Amino acid sequence: MAMQGLAGENARLRAMLDFRTEHGDYRLLPASLLAQDISVLYRTVILDRGKRSGFTVNMPVVNPLGLVGRVISVSPHTSQVLLITDTASAVPAVIEETQVKGIVKGTGTNVLSLEYVRTTEMVEVGNMVVTSGLEGHFPEGLRIGQISEVKREPHKIFVRITISPSVEMSKIEGVFGVGFSVEDAD
Repeated sequence: MAMQGLAGENARLRAMLDFRTEHGDYRLLPASLLAQDISVLYRTVILDRGKRSGFTVNMPVVNPLGLVGRVISVSPHTSQVLLITDTASAVPAVIEETQVKGIVKGTGTNVLSLEYVRTTEMVEVGNMVVTSGLEGHFPEGLRIGQISEVKREPHKIFVRITISPSVEMSKIEGVFGVGFSVEDAD
């Protein structure tokens, strides 16, 4: 039993190391979860790193599977992160396969909604949605999730799109704060 736990921890750490290597163009600041609030009103987590570790308000937070959320408050030693599943979360996004842009919004549940996509656009179940990089807080290309449902309704301008997040929010352990690009830091 202990061996399984160690194997799981080893796999998680290896995935984080691989992610860090793959995204070497960003300054990735490691952190762990101290607490999680997935109440009806808020979906946030508290990290064990804060201002003294380089975390700042609006900093994106990721894990090897994709986007987790963004920092909404910092203290010297901790940060509070608004998860992308929270109803207050809005992330500019693009569908990888078609380059169709929209806004991913949290629903307060374990799924997301991609909004402001016209019914005339090509959208299919299985398409991958990533950050567009247009708004400034989130760098381009961070994985958000996969389209799980597309509903086109008569006489509606926009299609209803449901996304299954790449990250299972109830199982978050290790994360990274995404800092400035290495080029920008010089």
